[in-house]
Amino acid sequence: MEAVITGAIAAIIGLASGQAISVRLSGAKGKDASRIAALEQTVSTMITREEVQSAFLQVAKIEAEKQKAAMMPPPVPSNVSFEDAVLSRQQNLQRAAAQTAQVDQQMNQQLAALQQKLKEIQG
Repeated sequence: MEAVITGAIAAIIGLASGQAISVRLSGAKGKDASRIAALEQTVSTMITREEVQSAFLQVAKIEAEKQKAAMMPPPVPSNVSFEDAVLSRQQNLQRAAAQTAQVDQQMNQQLAALQQKLKEIQG
């Protein structure tokens, strides 16, 4: 019985606080509506959803390749020395790291451009 009473009280408090928040937000909505509309319009023209999805897929593929290369050494042909095999593996890891760094750099450039646009909108 106590659980039912506690649940009812929690529901009443939740409804009351939700109503208070919605009243406050509806009052502030008029002031910020134009800024939000400008922000949504600018962001959607700068970075499309497809570009974001493509970037995430590229990062995921590169990370998967890097982890795979780190976990499973490539097979060593019988005519290749151990030192050459180690060097080849290190080069593969360096290539994967370079690809990751390139994608990171592209994402950082896009982020900087987005932050600049946001400053222009706010300023």
